[in-house]
Amino acid sequence: MNVTETLNQLVPVFQGMKDALLGVRDGCNPDVFYRKIRPWLIGGDGDPLRKWTFEGIDSDPSLKEPIHLSGSSAAQSPIMQALDGLLGVEKPLSSFNSLDPGS
Repeated sequence: MNVTETLNQLVPVFQGMKDALLGVRDGCNPDVFYRKIRPWLIGGDGDPLRKWTFEGIDSDPSLKEPIHLSGSSAAQSPIMQALDGLLGVEKPLSSFNSLDPGS
């Protein structure tokens, strides 16, 4: 099977994703998404007023509180990262290293 045939098989999947994204407001009020769901997509360091608590981290000296937890901006959908993974798109390791404050 060539690349064109493989991508053509994915067309219904992409159409389903498009339909789901376009219909998201039918199932979730934008205000509810912004205030209740979005903070979980951003990560624990996205909002200093809503710091995540890691229960039990104090009781195990081998565990350290994570420095960076931020995910997508929440204006982005993680679908793009999922498609990159599905299609085998690799991100250079150097781009991940820039997130490490120790490097």
